[in-house]
Amino acid sequence: MTERYRVGQVRIGARLAARVLASWRRTIRPTDLDASSAEWLDDVMPAVRDERRRSRRLSGAYVRIIRALSIGSTLPPLDAGGDGLSSTTLGDLADDFADELNERRERFSNSHVRVTIDGNDRWPDEDTESADRRATVSLMVNGPVRVRRNADAFRGRLDDPDFLDELARITDDAGHSAAGAGDREALMGGRDLIHGLADADSRVIGWARVPDADPCWLCSMLASRGAVYRTQGTASNRGTGRRRVDAEDPEQYHTNCQCVPIPIYSRTDWIPPESKAFQADWLRVTKGLGGAEARAAWRQHITAQRRERRANS
Repeated sequence: MTERYRVGQVRIGARLAARVLASWRRTIRPTDLDASSAEWLDDVMPAVRDERRRSRRLSGAYVRIIRALSIGSTLPPLDAGGDGLSSTTLGDLADDFADELNERRERFSNSHVRVTIDGNDRWPDEDTESADRRATVSLMVNGPVRVRRNADAFRGRLDDPDFLDELARITDDAGHSAAGAGDREALMGGRDLIHGLADADSRVIGWARVPDADPCWLCSMLASRGAVYRTQGTASNRGTGRRRVDAEDPEQYHTNCQCVPIPIYSRTDWIPPESKAFQADWLRVTKGLGGAEARAAWRQHITAQRRERRANS
């Protein structure tokens, strides 16, 4: 179920990335960057908001069924408001999850089992204004600002074919960079929801990071930590548009990152099964090391593993 959830989130990000890149190629005029950048941003921001909402809804459906399976109770529907429901069934929760994934609904043997809805717990509020500011900054920095910064290093005349070829390459590279930023901003809808549960859902112990099958050194390192507990707090700069640079910040997600955070409801499940191998490797690879030295050793280890996998594929 967690892998279905992660893949579903990846699809949401990829859909927005394709939309951002298509708009970039259609709209951006590098010789009229200011005006065309404004047009491009106006064109893509509604899609950013739509995909961010889809990511949030998918996370909500996943949380509801995982919570039910973990502790026997769940939260109200994410956007239901005060509908007064006191219970639901595992089948209904599975159906809602399948709907958000756009998958076929499946019935199973315990679909009829009833699950109590905890009316006293709530979902974290969505700060759409902060999310919009973050997305705007990210898209602009990775797109138009990148074009301007790199083009300044290749100043030339507009009638110079070599300069125009270089400008076209710079513009295309920036378009792909902006698409990656769009991918990340779409997935932050669900990621922010999971992070915020630490303060909103009294039954949540914390959350943990689940990476894909071939994560980078940073994602695998953060996954190896297991649960980020509520008592540790959360990053204070979430939603401000600032770039996270702390290698120990568990809430950072790089461009094209395919990790998802998942809620943890039991201390016996503090590290997801998908991350246990990373934990064991981390303890072995970094034994006797700390701080930057440990991270450097881990980075070398993961880079070598990824290189070997690619050579054998």
